[in-house]
Amino acid sequence: MHLESVEPQTLAGVERTPATDAFLEKGDDANENATPKDRMPNFRNVYGFTRLYRGSCPDDIADLLKPPTSSDQNSSYVMVDDISEDSDSFASTSPSPLLMMMQPEDLSLSESERFLLNDATLWIDMRFRKEVNQSKLHTLLTQAPGGAFESIHFKDPRGLEKALSTPKQRQRRIYLGSCNPIMDSADYDEEIVSQRFYLHHHGQDLFSEESFIKYVSDNWVTPKQLENAGDSKMMLLAKTIEDRGLLGMNEAMLEHHEMMSIALQAITIHFEEWQEDQEGRPAKVLVHCTLGKDRTGNLSMLCQHIIGAADEEILRDYFLSQCIRDVALEKVKTYLGGKVDLSSYAECNKEIMRDTLAYLRGKYGSLDGYLDCIGFDHTWRQRFVKVVK
Repeated sequence: MHLESVEPQTLAGVERTPATDAFLEKGDDANENATPKDRMPNFRNVYGFTRLYRGSCPDDIADLLKPPTSSDQNSSYVMVDDISEDSDSFASTSPSPLLMMMQPEDLSLSESERFLLNDATLWIDMRFRKEVNQSKLHTLLTQAPGGAFESIHFKDPRGLEKALSTPKQRQRRIYLGSCNPIMDSADYDEEIVSQRFYLHHHGQDLFSEESFIKYVSDNWVTPKQLENAGDSKMMLLAKTIEDRGLLGMNEAMLEHHEMMSIALQAITIHFEEWQEDQEGRPAKVLVHCTLGKDRTGNLSMLCQHIIGAADEEILRDYFLSQCIRDVALEKVKTYLGGKVDLSSYAECNKEIMRDTLAYLRGKYGSLDGYLDCIGFDHTWRQRFVKVVK
């Protein structure tokens, strides 16, 4: 089926957005100009959704903000090293007042920068601990002009339903001065806004380099091969990872069921709890990893399937992330110590996602079968479709 022939109603009544349709109308060359050169490249709405967005590492957006001072230690973010299984809560005390507020009309912000700083109400970070710039993340969580973020762990002991319950009220500062992004306190006024949320799995990584290597060891090589490898065990695993390619990594990610299930549940719960706040601000969700193409791409694929997207629609949206290939090539050079050629991991072509869909159908019978297995069953999917429209 050609994408152009698919009517909007095939997406279970979920409205498409002009921005994504404009990308898709460009055909297979869309990746060349898919995203602007900004501090969070590969940013766009997930195809088929108007309030669910995807992107890459946003840490550099913190460069637009004034870093927190020593008096700002009671922040909304628990540093990774402070998180343990014995913690009573993964959320910390209330954040300090924001140091600045930027208005889109006053500053030359890209769409992605404006979205994270001012609009996102739930921010889902699928990176693992080693990928995060802690200092920049802390600045974003505490100083974002649209309101600070409360930090919630994927395995918050309160449970997602309670952790993402009706947003708290808190204060933000409204920028009243010139276009200089860092101004004196006299250039601000205050108003009350709803608390925003940052969901992460740092400190108890649900998917990481270590868990990926363990998956490879447990599933792709035999005990006899490991025994024979002796001191070259890691080289055997690295070569296996090279041979399996990006399809293999997609398999490993999707087999980390808890990460995918919790992310899907969080999106559902947040849209249920926060359809619109007292200022009329609708719920808007950002999902990202480091490059915005693999973990984010697989989660986006599952979301799109749930609302009834055709395979070709999923493939075309996935292919848009080819725009970040050059950045990805530099990243993969450092993986596994650069001992093997992982250049194929930088790709984002349609065949990779086509084969990923085939893998899920081959093992689980269908994508719904996979979703049932990870705990996002028919009841959850009905809730999801109801609130994302």
